[in-house]
Amino acid sequence: MRWTEGLLVPGRVWLRATCGRAGARAARLLYRQRRHRALAWVASEGRSLALTYGIGRRCEPPVDGFDELCDLVGVAPAGAAAIHSWLADRVVLYIVGRPASLVVKVGARQDAGLATETELLGRLNGAASPVIAPKVRWNGAWREHLVLATEAIRLSDSQLDVSLEQAAGTATALSTGCSGVGPLVHGDLSPWNLLRTPSGLALVDWEEGRTGCEPLYDLAHFVVMRSALLQRESPERAMSLLTAPGSPGWRHLKALDVDPSTAPSLLEDYLERTWEHNEASWEYRKALLHGLRIAATGRLVSPAGRSPARARTESTGAAPQ
Repeated sequence: MRWTEGLLVPGRVWLRATCGRAGARAARLLYRQRRHRALAWVASEGRSLALTYGIGRRCEPPVDGFDELCDLVGVAPAGAAAIHSWLADRVVLYIVGRPASLVVKVGARQDAGLATETELLGRLNGAASPVIAPKVRWNGAWREHLVLATEAIRLSDSQLDVSLEQAAGTATALSTGCSGVGPLVHGDLSPWNLLRTPSGLALVDWEEGRTGCEPLYDLAHFVVMRSALLQRESPERAMSLLTAPGSPGWRHLKALDVDPSTAPSLLEDYLERTWEHNEASWEYRKALLHGLRIAATGRLVSPAGRSPARARTESTGAAPQ
């Protein structure tokens, strides 16, 4: 297969895809699978014709030994697309092929997130999972890499975003767990990791997952990330959605038999624990944490409008505990 580079997305995003209709389809599905809606639109409506007709700069496959990798995971490729996740130093491929299309993640052998996802998906695939999760096709060491291949999730045609109520239901199902799995924390519950399928919502990207029940954590993460990065709600509105009587956060805690009045302290705990999660959400998290402290004390508790956690970080150089 012939690969081309950088056709479908802005220059800041690294993309390689094979020429032809299968390559164009792989690129569209990769971005839909990864929930980059704007980029999926570009791939679908704008420049996929360039891939279809082989227009673009030639390049090598995204990983050495691509054909060998396909043999290893058991797919005969008709087309493929790949993006490089700079944050995790990982390549993610969508391979259109037979007998099934696959999403393949290739990381370093010491990739702790990929190892965590492999272990959790193995448990979910072997039990009555509380959520729809990717089915593991192959995982293990290959050359100097760690590989996880999952069957591509069949997506619905709906372009509607996942609602807050649907996210709250998913968070409650995770915290409730089921026989053979127990309670779970996804750790990165967000609009781009919840996919609509003909059978309901599927949850992908389990690198931050863990076992145990941590009430409000996943729902708080969904609200904060959606609000901070997609500009959906103000910090005041987000705090109300998670802590006010009758709110989604309140109902989530009641469903878990947790005292809903503890919502503010649980939200504060989430913010303190995830301060370094995403630099793009720092200012939003700072405003939200500051609002919580004001609501609790009735007065400003840190200088210059900084949250106490941020003030400690700046004064000691250490992340908030």
